[in-house]
Amino acid sequence: NINPKQAFIWYKKGHDAGDSDATADLAYSYYDGVGVEQDLKKALELFESNTDEYSLYTAGLIYYEGKGVTKNYTKAIQYFKRASVMGDWDAAEVVGTMYRKGQGVSVDLDKATQYYQMGIDLGSNRSIKKLRKMLRESCVRSRNPPCKKGFTEEDGCCQKERKTFLQKASNAMVKRWPLQWPLLSMNHI
Repeated sequence: NINPKQAFIWYKKGHDAGDSDATADLAYSYYDGVGVEQDLKKALELFESNTDEYSLYTAGLIYYEGKGVTKNYTKAIQYFKRASVMGDWDAAEVVGTMYRKGQGVSVDLDKATQYYQMGIDLGSNRSIKKLRKMLRESCVRSRNPPCKKGFTEEDGCCQKERKTFLQKASNAMVKRWPLQWPLLSMNHI
């Protein structure tokens, strides 16, 4: 059995020696109140100062959810972007969603697609689902204006526009994840 208070002491020693993993463990100890009294401010300070993608993702999550701080989507997306570039697929998926919904940034479906693709390239099946959802939503939004000349309606969505957007969104995914392609085919959207 691991003694949480003893583990906290070792995490603190590792942090003081400059170990990034120990700093992350120390931050999570403060965040969860394990081995030490919960201190969200101290946890956030440690997460923000650490250089690993999990700490950066968690700092973003704290600002995104407003846990112990004022909710701040602008700060959240900064940390999520840094974590995604370092290889955190959850962070890439969240950034895609924030661009899709306009949380802390202007709505930008091209950037959302870019971050969902990054998440897929990093191995996230959830990013595939989010990309599919975004494609469906874009079709629903396109129901109101009439189709442009040369486009046909299908289920209230301009088929040619949907196909163009899907091809743009899926090029990188097909190369990286050829077995996932059926999830993104026109018939499944």
